[in-house]
Amino acid sequence: MSGPDHGRATAPGGHRLSYCDHGGPGPALLALHGHFGDGATFAALARALAGRCRVIALDQRGHGRSDRTEDYSRRGYVDDAAAVLRHLGLTDVVVLGHSLGGVNAYQLAARHPHLVRALVVEDIGAEPDGDLSFCRDWPRPGRWARSWRGCDGVRPPRGRPGVRA
Repeated sequence: MSGPDHGRATAPGGHRLSYCDHGGPGPALLALHGHFGDGATFAALARALAGRCRVIALDQRGHGRSDRTEDYSRRGYVDDAAAVLRHLGLTDVVVLGHSLGGVNAYQLAARHPHLVRALVVEDIGAEPDGDLSFCRDWPRPGRWARSWRGCDGVRPPRGRPGVRA
């Protein structure tokens, strides 16, 4: 398989968006990374799905090779994803989103249902509007956190930064 096509699209606000189009037959899958990530996050997935679907990994605004902008609103992210799909002439796509990309994915489906065929959303939290100060009173991790074991049943090694055993 040859390398991905690094493309550029222009968003409604005039800033440039970068994406990697890994090509391939079958349905198109738009992959939206999490905060602090970029489209390269999905390179291994694109290799694994080669021959079965077309993976397009967007560098969302302010990430990777896409332009920085003053606006980081949900509407801005969603409009960017829709602009890339229009630029590529795609509708009826599967949208995969991780974390920040997951919230953007389900908002894209809600605001542009004609563009989205299916969603794969992983590792997102609630997206409340307004004041988040209510969480200051939540309990802090106590004894349960110190006795935590990983999914393999093994405790984290002692001395690892940020982990208390």
